[in-house]
Amino acid sequence: MLYLALEDSKRRLQQRIKQLGTGISQNCFVLFNIESLQELEKIIIDHNFEVVIVDTMQAFKRAVKLLQTQSLTPMSRIITLA
Repeated sequence: MLYLALEDSKRRLQQRIKQLGTGISQNCFVLFNIESLQELEKIIIDHNFEVVIVDTMQAFKRAVKLLQTQSLTPMSRIITLA
């Protein structure tokens, strides 16, 4: 599972997890920012992630608007579904 914590810092995410009384699974990969949609797509493909959680979608949409000059190919389907 890939978790995109686009509006959280590592410290804030750790505090939220601690409040829930749980931990992060070894099968969970967390990203706090993305440089490009191509980078995100490569990470998803390279690690064969079947589940991608975007927290929050608003930050992801803002990032996509900033990166619109790049090829959106398969990644544009995520935005369409959201």
